Amino acid sequence: MSTYYCLFYFLRDQQFDSNSYVSGVKLLFNLDGGEDIQSRVSKPLSLILPGALHLFFGLKIATGFLIQNALCFCALMFLIYNTFLLLFNDEVKANYALWIYFTLPPIAIFSMFVLTDITGWVFILIPFYILLRSRNQKWSPFTLYVFLGFIVGLGGLFKESSFAGGILVFFYILFSEETRKVRVWYILIFASTTFIFLLIGMLFTKSYDAQSLLSRQSSLFSKHGLSMAYSLENISQIYRVFDLFWIPLVIGVIRAFKKGFKKWDRIMLFSSFSILLILPFVHANAVHDRILMMVAPFLLYFCIQGFFTDKRINTVIICLFALLNISGAFMIYRFDAQNILIGNLTIGIGVYVFFSLFKPNQIS
Repeated sequence: MSTYYCLFYFLRDQQFDSNSYVSGVKLLFNLDGGEDIQSRVSKPLSLILPGALHLFFGLKIATGFLIQNALCFCALMFLIYNTFLLLFNDEVKANYALWIYFTLPPIAIFSMFVLTDITGWVFILIPFYILLRSRNQKWSPFTLYVFLGFIVGLGGLFKESSFAGGILVFFYILFSEETRKVRVWYILIFASTTFIFLLIGMLFTKSYDAQSLLSRQSSLFSKHGLSMAYSLENISQIYRVFDLFWIPLVIGVIRAFKKGFKKWDRIMLFSSFSILLILPFVHANAVHDRILMMVAPFLLYFCIQGFFTDKRINTVIICLFALLNISGAFMIYRFDAQNILIGNLTIGIGVYVFFSLFKPNQIS
């Protein structure tokens, strides 16, 4: 965490969005200089802790955001490890998930910025974790889906990317073994609970005479349509979510296909593709790697299944890919060395081919 903070510190002055969050806090707490920029007040819960720390302890608002992000960083570590431990019942794979997720470029670059993206990433993982924990708990379906709707709705008041967790819940219900009537009932319970929080957010925004998130995104879509969202320039942004870890990810998807997609395979794949398809409509002005990061927990599921059976080989690959990912991100942002992506990808493919040829019995 501190390494990432220091390594990408030079980017902070270039981050346009940061000022809008500081202005949002000032507006929420009725401080001088408060202004609703980019509909920040429509997600008020992410502004409360930085504002409270400023009001009661005199800390800079920006410092308050960094403290909030540090807490979310720790929460993410707990959620990633324990979620994938429950999913695979394998401590080794849970450790793989932890190391891979926290060496993805968007985490390295943006987790310790004056931004609230990391709060959304936390609330994407919470429903995922709860769904898996609920398998060993005696929760009634009604209680479970009301609670999940509460979590997703609450997360939406932190960051809109939290609704990616809601998409996961939707497909979890859709691919359950219940009858169609029961599945529809569960979806309605979940969706209606989530909608209550959407309504609260809209009413809160209106009380500050601020622009709602829905209004802002609608105006952006009217202005840009899908021209920017489906631009070929976004391919590099999609690639930079996982960088070299796209190699085991693709292999993992192919292996799942060959084995026949099971329930969680379908849930993860449909959740990921749905988010990628919906995203251009709700974020028409730009598609960045930190926004696309919301699909990372779902695609990570396949990534973990794309490794070898030998733990030593996997450790070498993960450490090498992590090092190349972080150093590559630094070189791109510091020196605009875009060609380094091609070089790193060549190295990554070469490493996989080498171990596949010389250690064929270690292919899982």
